[in-house]
Amino acid sequence: MGDVKYSKIKNGKDGLYELDFNELTEDLINNFENDSQSEINILKKMATESPEVLKNSKPGSPWAAIFIQLVKFDISTKIINLYEYQGYHYSLANYLKVRGNVEENMELIITGQLVHIALAIGHHKLSQNFEAALEASELLFGCGMLIGNALNEKYTVAGFGRYGEREDEGQAVERREKLNKIVTFVTPIIKNNPSIHMTTLSDKILKNKIVYQSPSVVYDYLKQLKKDGEIYN
Repeated sequence: MGDVKYSKIKNGKDGLYELDFNELTEDLINNFENDSQSEINILKKMATESPEVLKNSKPGSPWAAIFIQLVKFDISTKIINLYEYQGYHYSLANYLKVRGNVEENMELIITGQLVHIALAIGHHKLSQNFEAALEASELLFGCGMLIGNALNEKYTVAGFGRYGEREDEGQAVERREKLNKIVTFVTPIIKNNPSIHMTTLSDKILKNKIVYQSPSVVYDYLKQLKKDGEIYN
């Protein structure tokens, strides 16, 4: 990879879907948001001094929820590594927020925020500042509410509209035509590189103007095709 320049970013969506962090965690989380190196350092420290936290798969564990989201969006779970997106390298939370902004995906943005909260909790616990850890953990409720809202506003999937209406026949035919174009385009690419990520495929589809949709919709098409066994089989 050579010398890596850690990318610095602003809040996702210009602050939309962001929680107001309290004073005990505000500076710490701002550091995570503005500097990917800070996040990587905390993750490495947690992996060394408190690995059981990152491996906690119990319901209610923020890291368990984070890993579920990573699998859902076909994102690598090697969270201490940098994530590449559109030629830049980011820590996990910043990658989620940047990608979420580009793809207009609330769920990714909020999951990135969840990572920042989990990091704040872990940092305070390692510092034996349990009062601050408790304060940070209270933010998890608000984050859960935001993710719930994001799921309720999910875009068209599997033949249903945003509010659950069944597509009419014309819409269904048009959608199937788009899916067929995507299958035709990506099949030889996947054959040559079976491990290629869906994010990369989505970028190629958009770059080559195979269909004219937003990045988030193209990504959803790919997920549906994979689920139906039409690609990656």
